[in-house]
Amino acid sequence: MTCEEFVSLLNDFVDSELPESMSSKFEEHYKICAGCREELRSLQSLMDMRAQLPKSMLPDRDLWPQIAAEIRRGEHSRANQVSFAKLRHAVHFARTSRWILRLALAAILGLMLILGAIYLSHRTSAPAPKPGLDSKHPLEIKRAMRASKVVANQKMGQVNQLSQAPESQVRDDKRLANFALACQCEPSPEITSLINKAWVTNKNITHLQRRKIFADALYQLACENAENFFLHKASLEAIAFPSGIIMAPEVIDRYGARLELYPNDPAAIYLFGYTLFGKDTPRMIQLMQQLVSDYPEFPWPYLALAKAYREVFYRNNNRATFYLQSFMNLCPKNPDPIPLLGGLEDPDFLAETVSRMRSNLAARTDIPSLLLYDRLWQLESAGAPTRQEMTRVQEKIKDDLNRLRSLGAADQPEVAELIRLGYRMIGAKETAFGLAQKDPSYMGRWDLVRMEIKDWNEKNPVPPHNAAAAKRMAYWEKRLKASDSWINRVPENPSLWILKLEALAELKNRPQAEFIEAARKSLALERVSEEPSQFSPEGIFWGSNILRLAMLCVERGVWLDQIPTLIEEGLEAAEKYSWKMASDLAGDLQWSFLRGRFSSWLKADEAWHSLAEAYLQLGRRDKADEILDYIEQGLTEFKSQLAKRQMGNKVNDLWLFTTQQQWMRDELAAREKRYIAARDRLTHPCKKTGVRP
Repeated sequence: MTCEEFVSLLNDFVDSELPESMSSKFEEHYKICAGCREELRSLQSLMDMRAQLPKSMLPDRDLWPQIAAEIRRGEHSRANQVSFAKLRHAVHFARTSRWILRLALAAILGLMLILGAIYLSHRTSAPAPKPGLDSKHPLEIKRAMRASKVVANQKMGQVNQLSQAPESQVRDDKRLANFALACQCEPSPEITSLINKAWVTNKNITHLQRRKIFADALYQLACENAENFFLHKASLEAIAFPSGIIMAPEVIDRYGARLELYPNDPAAIYLFGYTLFGKDTPRMIQLMQQLVSDYPEFPWPYLALAKAYREVFYRNNNRATFYLQSFMNLCPKNPDPIPLLGGLEDPDFLAETVSRMRSNLAARTDIPSLLLYDRLWQLESAGAPTRQEMTRVQEKIKDDLNRLRSLGAADQPEVAELIRLGYRMIGAKETAFGLAQKDPSYMGRWDLVRMEIKDWNEKNPVPPHNAAAAKRMAYWEKRLKASDSWINRVPENPSLWILKLEALAELKNRPQAEFIEAARKSLALERVSEEPSQFSPEGIFWGSNILRLAMLCVERGVWLDQIPTLIEEGLEAAEKYSWKMASDLAGDLQWSFLRGRFSSWLKADEAWHSLAEAYLQLGRRDKADEILDYIEQGLTEFKSQLAKRQMGNKVNDLWLFTTQQQWMRDELAAREKRYIAARDRLTHPCKKTGVRP
């Protein structure tokens, strides 16, 4: 539950009109949000004050002349002058805004106190006030507020009719406040400090897990800090960093709901539009262009449009450059354009901008900005064609590394990884290796293993299939030993267990129990992992280690009857990942998903054929026939899907679409040919073996 939702439900909560599900969410938010707790307590305090007033507010008839005189004198007093229009405005806000709620109640209470003071001056004593209630728990607050509200309603009479003013004024004020904040080029020092402190303390989890926790923490901080625009923005950027990570549906829905609350708030429009990048980019572009037109002083839509116009399907270098320049005119000291500079065609503009961005970055110490050094170094290295210029770039990187290591942020795994990358870029691999050895975090251990694997593969190329058996055996024995050392460093990573299984699948002399134990461990880790497979033979991306595991089990001849289930599970996991990563940045969203599914099916098809071959060799022709049916179903489905797909209306997508479409047709033709051959062997086994069944 957000802070806006909490405030909007205050009256229903007091009236006991919330359903149980909403009440529990209300209380959960109350427990975690200090701002809303204070809001509820402040409201209770006002209600208690009203409840302490006398029940009868009408003086005796003989006192009215004196009261009228007091009121007339009050009308000429500046201190007691209250605009009826302002009172209407304030009371109207009470149901929709926390600040206006206070003003409205205070105004009403002030009026009652004036009348009460006049009345009490003609009495010898006033009724004793009712004792207040402890407000430590929202249920107690609700009871006290409800009792106070009943008393107040009896006293206020027709004054309560003032609360019927239009609600749009409240939201206009909220919109103006949010927009004024969002037009700044960077967050305040206090908000920057909150962003840095929100970085995850748990160092034994993966990079993606840390990013998710960081993004959730920033969103919660935004709710606790008056819906701060920069905290919301940082939360979304944490999810999308560095690029290519598409927003999950629940994130899009969350900011869509915020936009419904504040449909005229440019900040809310921007945040919602940002979530659409990659999922509904045309609408994102439309929203951002409208913001640029209506609010030219708002800097962030320019940057979002520059990002969109660098993508394949929407590429327009002139527009990208224009929007980048527009953003930099508004925010000349902001380093955020750095990731968008690669690939720009104007070399003079690029060189000048990179130089400016280096100066901008040198003044920043917040972690999100520091992580931009990676892109800056790549841009500077790409723009140094001569050895002399490259030497100057490396000297700059050395100075950057010394600065980064001197900052307290160097203890964060992401910054430590950036520092190691910098040393590798200047050729100081031993320094990077030594730093990784001293870093006990998951990212440090994983970085060390990646460096070790890269170095090992360069020194130990895979022997060709026609190499001597002894040479191949020696290679795989050495590979098995190396994989054990890598697993010892990062045992929780399922991809490292796949490397071990690849070696065990080749070493038929090793005990089968050793392979099965490693297979079970790999499968258990993969089922709880949220990240895709990271290693595979010859650089093939499998999408799910379960598909690769199924192939290796077939090669080793174990779990054959479980292989169909494993393939289906692996294919489902790969397709789920494909949909998560599917985007419209290189074409139609559904076409992107179809390509991803097809790539995953190709891996599954490899596993199906291997299993069918294994069953044929074992003489289990009925099982082989079942497996070939699976292959035929896949061929039929994708031939039908490909025939239905039509090219979109983007001209610059024509070449890409036709190229990808032809690749899919060629692959399907090759797979169909292989399937027909497998069917033929099943129907006429003597063609292969020379022996009748």
